[in-house]
Amino acid sequence: MNMAGNGSGTGSGSGPGKEGGNGSGTRSGSGPGKEGGNGCGAGGVGGSGADAALATPGAPALIRYEIKPSAFAAVFHRLLTRPVVEIDGTEHESAWGAGEVSVPPGEHRVGVYFRYRGQRTARLGASEAAFAAGPGARMLLSARLGAANGSVFRLSLSGSATG
Repeated sequence: MNMAGNGSGTGSGSGPGKEGGNGSGTRSGSGPGKEGGNGCGAGGVGGSGADAALATPGAPALIRYEIKPSAFAAVFHRLLTRPVVEIDGTEHESAWGAGEVSVPPGEHRVGVYFRYRGQRTARLGASEAAFAAGPGARMLLSARLGAANGSVFRLSLSGSATG
């Protein structure tokens, strides 16, 4: 009985891609077969799914923010202070201007304040608000600091709360 032979096969597979999306791939394989030439193929590996992440149920919401000091004190703040965006108790040190952060769908609390450079605990000009974000939502947070010493940030949130 002849136990040698050649075989080939193809396989396909899918799996998680980068950044929460799904990907798919194919791969073929060949090699020595057994008992008359049965071959075996290997499955593929997931590809990139960055764009698919926004359409997937449970995908994170994207919060874009714009933080500005008053025009009167802008030079002072840009040189000597740093704004902080706090979401659900987690600080995200920022810079004056625009930035973004992603959050899971659900209810959240956002706070904005500033610190003098080198400080780690001060919360000056603090304001906070609550918001709800659905899967894949895109929202804009605008934070404006008043001109008077001791002013707080004025916050406004706009955009689609659902994707």
